[in-house]
Amino acid sequence: MRVRFQNSDGLAFLSRVKPAITLDGALLSETDRLDLEQLVRSARFFDLPEQIPGNLNGGPAWYITIEEGGRRHSIKVGQPVQGPAMRRLVERLRKLGANQARMVKRGTGGPATATLVSESPAPQASQQADRRA
Repeated sequence: MRVRFQNSDGLAFLSRVKPAITLDGALLSETDRLDLEQLVRSARFFDLPEQIPGNLNGGPAWYITIEEGGRRHSIKVGQPVQGPAMRRLVERLRKLGANQARMVKRGTGGPATATLVSESPAPQASQQADRRA
């Protein structure tokens, strides 16, 4: 499983897109990998529409793309995140991303790659460049 996610603060033309994080399930601990897989199943991620309600009209949003078993699905999740399963998935991704950012900052590497994204936050329109300490 490979997960790419990023957050936008959604302030219209002043919108700040935070760096994207890519997690490779093969590099996560077994506990983290199994937990993430369960959260993806619980949220029925691959059955979700491309946009999930919240404040999608210029408000904050999460952009999440997951690749698993030959499938790839991208969604935009408005904030506040709706539904307990999706909230748990987003919260877990945030924690894994924060852990990765700490490891990258310390120079210890880790199971994810921090990436920089161009002005467009949409996963299909993003340009990535590795960000390494």
